[in-house]
Amino acid sequence: MELRSTGSRLRFLLADLLTKLDGLSEEKQFFESIETIKGEITEILQLKLLLKKNYKQDQLENLDFTLNLLAKQIQEKFDNIIEAKKQEMTDVSKQIKNLQNSKNLAFYR
Repeated sequence: MELRSTGSRLRFLLADLLTKLDGLSEEKQFFESIETIKGEITEILQLKLLLKKNYKQDQLENLDFTLNLLAKQIQEKFDNIIEAKKQEMTDVSKQIKNLQNSKNLAFYR
């Protein structure tokens, strides 16, 4: 496998993954898209291993600066998604607790 073509494929997959992560705003969309995203991540990891196996570190460092930039952006997107989901869970937990408190107050009246 040629270094440049593998690098181009990797760049495409990373950019596509970043675009898909940008689109994950609704709960329904999230669960529908997660399988596709997992498949792309698997392919990205396979390409990464293939490159590490077949090329020297200095060759890989010169491959493409945008690959590192895209990878960092993807990591930030995942971190933001995780943080947003944690916040949603906290909010739902608070709402459930408030409902339980209201139920208890109504019961004691």
